[in-house]
Amino acid sequence: MYLKNRSNHFEIHLELKNIEYLRDFVTVSRRLGLRIDDIESNPAYVGSGLSVYTITVTICSSELKKYKTHHEIIEALKSLDYIYHLEELR
Repeated sequence: MYLKNRSNHFEIHLELKNIEYLRDFVTVSRRLGLRIDDIESNPAYVGSGLSVYTITVTICSSELKKYKTHHEIIEALKSLDYIYHLEELR
């Protein structure tokens, strides 16, 4: 589990309060040193008011790679006001 939590690649399940916030999430992620490799929209939530995605991420920042775990990165992203739910896919 330790090595997986330290790998450069991981997937997250992201629920945004509105589709308009996807651009903001991508911008913040890039500024943190993450690269978005893939974004898949989940059509099962259409009409719910939420925008739900599966996102594949690569850690590009050497500081993030060295000092932060996936859990710590996700906890930091969860603090954004427009995120309804965020978790790592295992």
